[in-house]
Amino acid sequence: MFHKSELDHFGDQFPHDSTGYVPAKGDCWRQMQFDHADMDPNEEGISAEEKKRRLEYLDTVWWPNVLEKVHVQRQQLEAEHGETFIKHWHRVINRDPAQSHGFGNG
Repeated sequence: MFHKSELDHFGDQFPHDSTGYVPAKGDCWRQMQFDHADMDPNEEGISAEEKKRRLEYLDTVWWPNVLEKVHVQRQQLEAEHGETFIKHWHRVINRDPAQSHGFGNG
């Protein structure tokens, strides 16, 4: 995952969690802070069966859809902006994890 600010003005065009992180292939939604509203698996008072149903939905339907939206948006921006966007995307996605995440804290 990476922060939407790393994509400059393109960042808001991507699905992101409540803290601004955009998922990348290989990420898990459980490590991010998405608002699941009526599908929150940690909602108080739900049964174990309901929790299992919600987790299955989030794992098999919702999360793949989020990742697909990121992929489609990336492809659209690549088509619109060409090599410039492609290079920037690969720099963001393939950065050394030890590097700063764009907030000057690294």
